[in-house]
Amino acid sequence: MKYITEIQINNYKNLVIEANQISKRIKKSKESIQINQKNTDLIINLLSKIFSVWALQDISSEDIKNKEMTYFSPNVNQIVSILIFLNCHKKESKFNLFSKILGNQIQQIKTGEGKSIIIGILSVFFALLGFEVHSVCYSQYLSNRDEIAFQKLFQNFGVKDKIFYGTFQELCKKKLEQNIELQKATLDLMYNTNETQNNGFTKKQDFQENKKKTILICDEIDVFFNTNFYGKTYKYLAQLKTPEIEQLIKYIWQIGKPRQNQKSLEFTTILQMVKQQDFYQKIMKQFQQFEEIILQQIFKLCHQVTIFKDHNFYFVENQQIGYNMENQSKNFNITYEYLTKFAYLKANEDDNEQMTQESVNNALSLDINTGFISYAEIPNEYHLIFGVTGTLEELDPQMKEILQNKYKINKKTITPSIFNSSNLEFQNQNKEYFCIEPTQTEWYNRIKALTYQKFINNQAILIFFEDTNELQKYIESNYLAVPKQYYNIINEKTKNTDDLIKLSTLSQKITLLTKEYGRGTDFICSSDIVQKSGGVVVIQTFFSDDLSEEAQIKENQNEAQDMLIEMNKNDNIQKIYSQHCHEQHIIYMLDSSFSMKGKPWQDLMNAFEKSIQMKSIQNPQHIVSVIFYGSESKIICNQIKITDVINIIKQQPFLNGGTSYSSAFESCFDILKNEKQEYSQFQKYVMFMTDGQPQDKYQKELSNLVEQYGKKLKKFLCLGFGNSVNVNVLEQIVKKFGAVGMVAQAIEQDQLSEQMIKFCDIEIGYLK
Repeated sequence: MKYITEIQINNYKNLVIEANQISKRIKKSKESIQINQKNTDLIINLLSKIFSVWALQDISSEDIKNKEMTYFSPNVNQIVSILIFLNCHKKESKFNLFSKILGNQIQQIKTGEGKSIIIGILSVFFALLGFEVHSVCYSQYLSNRDEIAFQKLFQNFGVKDKIFYGTFQELCKKKLEQNIELQKATLDLMYNTNETQNNGFTKKQDFQENKKKTILICDEIDVFFNTNFYGKTYKYLAQLKTPEIEQLIKYIWQIGKPRQNQKSLEFTTILQMVKQQDFYQKIMKQFQQFEEIILQQIFKLCHQVTIFKDHNFYFVENQQIGYNMENQSKNFNITYEYLTKFAYLKANEDDNEQMTQESVNNALSLDINTGFISYAEIPNEYHLIFGVTGTLEELDPQMKEILQNKYKINKKTITPSIFNSSNLEFQNQNKEYFCIEPTQTEWYNRIKALTYQKFINNQAILIFFEDTNELQKYIESNYLAVPKQYYNIINEKTKNTDDLIKLSTLSQKITLLTKEYGRGTDFICSSDIVQKSGGVVVIQTFFSDDLSEEAQIKENQNEAQDMLIEMNKNDNIQKIYSQHCHEQHIIYMLDSSFSMKGKPWQDLMNAFEKSIQMKSIQNPQHIVSVIFYGSESKIICNQIKITDVINIIKQQPFLNGGTSYSSAFESCFDILKNEKQEYSQFQKYVMFMTDGQPQDKYQKELSNLVEQYGKKLKKFLCLGFGNSVNVNVLEQIVKKFGAVGMVAQAIEQDQLSEQMIKFCDIEIGYLK
């Protein structure tokens, strides 16, 4: 700072003008720029202007006089990482943002070494060259933090409107609504308003005008592969509301809600009772043009009230039903279909002040799907993809294969640390570092003893729990090492998160956190007392089935790591999975008749392989059965582990022949009849896929399947592929299965993949 004068600081905005002039010189050339000293200097000069403004923009003339004040400045790794992204590290290479010559890339940059700065500077660089930049992260907290940190820089360069910071969900909403206000257009259509009749849909702007070259920068890109994103879709809902719909939902709740010591009504009984009500007739008359859509929603209502007793992971706050998300946030805009509506009614019955009748009425609606988008397909819409993560080395081979083959990310860089080698101690064979306790009491006692030992040694202790529920149970237990006032809590409900993170590394500070804060959060220890006493201790109280998650938690401090896990004697580690990704037995009936020969069959096999890959990432314990059917059916896979299915299917020949629905249903019946005992508790999903019409009588075999196993299925999907499908026949089939029956149609391969991937999931919808 001794080289900077007060005049230079006050005139730092001149650097913005110079940066814009340099960017114009780069933009003039639509051809590739040969990387040499002259052209590299041009790029480096632009970057230096951006870095300089970032460093100077918050310095005042008074700050110069303060000898002890520290200032922003980039470290060597941040500069080198950006130059690698821009292809400036090779002598014989080229730079051209207007083609894909840079290539999609991913870099490993360890936690605490400035990923957010790299993303912020790159965002300004690309925005100055005329691109839109979407910077996405799994965490609402981290995304908001970084956007606020760089907001002034974006404003100084006049590029704020070209840079988007948000979560994966917010990006999906932005994509869906880029050309049309979907919710408004859907409701206008269904309410049959004059605006829709006269003006058509409400377009924001012409599609071609909106189709600009955009760059995706993904923070902690490996999180994209967890069960909340990869293989899932973002479904955007519109709320259809009338007084009769409100009556409908309240009526279904009253007759179908769970009652102690009383058996719940069957779905079919509830549905028949609903159809006899006046409000049902009024709803069907008002929306007669959309009868199938309305009926499907009523089927769901009648079915989901019978399973509401298992929906217990919501919370009530500020007159709303919310859910704890894995991205360190509370979400009040998602809905677990109609289970969330019933949660509002239940909350009102439990406490009509915490949840008033007015709040309940505002929430009651039929939720109409206005559009959905696959998380997995989002990156392919971008001109270039840049990803950063702290755990590239820990990605499993399957994830690396998807990065390379699906997203064409061929350049991977491991950036060395700028810090000294880690002093992290972790010996997985030593009980001091890793142990499995047989009971909750012994688990709690172990945490208590270790916490007290480190506390009296003047160390700081970070204790990570799997979720808020586990954290809350521990803090309310009688197993705290010291009085409760010594403990701080950081979870999705914490408001002063940044302050508590700074305090967490001080001597004798004990901080309880949920696992999400182990990734991407910088815990900086500057306490001499803590460092001389052995450093910050990290206690992980759960087993990570994601290696990158464990690695990120370890990276937060480099002094000590203790892992503890509660595990009953008869439990198996393989049972630890997300509550939203239960083990499934998925049965595919795939049309292998003559009309599927050639490209249709190849499209089907490609879509099938893609869906199996995505489902296996969500939970490798799923099992799969596959039936090919033509004139006859053949069971290709019978209760095979999902990770082994693709290799088996690739070896199977095309069957050919006619289209016998009966043989497929009969084979499906046999598989379920002979299901192994070890899979009896797996959720059952059945897909019947066809490209044409039946050439036989199949009603007997279908009835046998419905009568014996219909109530045991989680979902039965009839999927039509191509333009020759008789959808009416498929609708008649799914009606036999009631609320779990669904019809879908796919014309192209991408649509086929989409339907095959999502049919096994309980869908989360987004209202805002």
